[in-house]
Amino acid sequence: WVRHPDGRTIRLTNLKASFIHSPRWSEDGTRIAFLAVMDGRTDVHVIQADGSRLSRLTQDGLAKGRVAWASGDAALFMTRSTLNGWRLTKIGPATGRDDAIPGGEDIAIIQRSGDRLFARRSRSDMIVEADARTGRVRSLPVPIHVTGLESWTPRADGILHVRSNGARQELFLTSWTGGTRLLTDVRLPARVPFTTLPDGSIILPALVADEMDLMLMELG
Repeated sequence: WVRHPDGRTIRLTNLKASFIHSPRWSEDGTRIAFLAVMDGRTDVHVIQADGSRLSRLTQDGLAKGRVAWASGDAALFMTRSTLNGWRLTKIGPATGRDDAIPGGEDIAIIQRSGDRLFARRSRSDMIVEADARTGRVRSLPVPIHVTGLESWTPRADGILHVRSNGARQELFLTSWTGGTRLLTDVRLPARVPFTTLPDGSIILPALVADEMDLMLMELG
């Protein structure tokens, strides 16, 4: 479904899928890429923003982690499970051709932030940067680690991530220079999902008096 600012809601697909996740808008706003699980098989799909021209780009059904558009919408990056572990690959949205990315081994999660693409290596928990056009992977100047149990998203000033602190889940910002600071003084649910808005503020669920509320946080 797509919810427009004027309140209109449009159903984009009628797939008989058990799970649909990780929708990603193309840069020009005309297409949406997403992962759909059907009959235990996971594949990448692309649909026009008006719900037309649904296509399935992959046919292997292997487990996949995330998708992200390359700069200029010329290709899609995705992470998939292989016999040798997770790997970052690049596929053409028109042809479905799948090419492995040099240095893309052991990567299960990828996320865009503006014109930059970031990924987390599964074994080392290290955040790395990938070229948003080619996908070529390179290390950050200052190492940043985010465990597989933490929700995380990149921003212009660093990595936002939720970390367990005893019975609490707390939101932290680790800057690109390596410093980490606590951002929240409220309780967050485990594995909390959150969304970064274009102005840098974030929307996230919080536990207030044992009830779940949606919170807008503006970061200085």
